[in-house]
Amino acid sequence: MKVDKFDIGAEIISILTKGMYPDPRDAVREYIQNSIDAKSDNIEIKVRQNSVVIEDDGIGMNYKTLRKAIRVGVSDKTPGKDVGFMGIGLYSAFHLCDTLAIYTRQKDVLPQMLEINFSGMRELLKIQKEKRLSGEIKSEDLIDLQSLLSKFINLPNENEFELEEFPIEQGTRVELIGLNPILDDLLNNFNELYNYLQDVVPLHFNKEKFKWAETIEKKIQDVCKRHNAKFEVVNLKLQVGTKIENLYRPYTDDVFTNNTPLEPHFEEIS
Repeated sequence: MKVDKFDIGAEIISILTKGMYPDPRDAVREYIQNSIDAKSDNIEIKVRQNSVVIEDDGIGMNYKTLRKAIRVGVSDKTPGKDVGFMGIGLYSAFHLCDTLAIYTRQKDVLPQMLEINFSGMRELLKIQKEKRLSGEIKSEDLIDLQSLLSKFINLPNENEFELEEFPIEQGTRVELIGLNPILDDLLNNFNELYNYLQDVVPLHFNKEKFKWAETIEKKIQDVCKRHNAKFEVVNLKLQVGTKIENLYRPYTDDVFTNNTPLEPHFEEIS
């Protein structure tokens, strides 16, 4: 039996993203993880009334890498080593915003740009669903996934994007434009987003507010180095409206009795 592109309906992208990213903050986490995988040391998140911007200083992407990123269910990440190797992450904001725009540059290479029109995809799927329910079209007339992506993804050819349009030396900026207003409580609430990111992002310990921060980080780094592993930590700055703060792991002296945490004891588990 031969299987062709018409056997994979476009609605699958909506089903997958809604199931894998039920919380809109999960989508933000996914793009942060991409920045971490790109060996970023510094990441900034800026949430405005109608958009979220995630900017990093990682290695960036060339045209070939960005072209691969639009694939669905296919990823070059290593299972068991990298987080998010299922090949869906680029589309995690499918139900979150109208447009996803990515600007990226590798060192000594011209920048690249990718734009995905999520609102166009959702509207077309909605119209087809309504027509299907009313009997105006048959299942074989529904758009397939390949055609949907081709219709609503804009990836300029290599070297078409000018340097002045993304003049940084290297890194990536992800823009979620046209946020769904119903998500305001989660994405425009500084404390809600702050607390969520503290729990899911590999942050530094706060050396100013936690007595044993430097000791613990150094111990973990030494153990990882001895086992040829990497202790991944990033500097993360969050801005929601006019409020800006650097984020750290949620351990401070004041959560311990008399503000005095006991000296940590370390055990290695094989």
